Amino acid sequence: MTNAAFNAVPEKKVRRKEKRHLLPVIPAVIQVFVCKPMQGLRITRMACAKISQSPPTIGPCGKCLVGFSHGKGRIPRTWPDGSDIETSVLVVGSRT
Repeated sequence: MTNAAFNAVPEKKVRRKEKRHLLPVIPAVIQVFVCKPMQGLRITRMACAKISQSPPTIGPCGKCLVGFSHGKGRIPRTWPDGSDIETSVLVVGSRT
């Protein structure tokens, strides 16, 4: 057997049909809010609570009252300055 014949890859003669959605898709609903101190970052309440429990050394998260409320399990509706907290719902994995 020659080296070229040994390393040769045979060509496929039949193409398989593309299979779609082999696994069932379970849609997920994620509720996020727009974080004002983080310049409009969309973040979940749980993630905000986790950051507020061990805030970074620099940045606005260490003194954030909304993050402190999320850490206590509360859902505040306004920022300390009185403006409303923008919330949105993301639906992931749904077939529409």
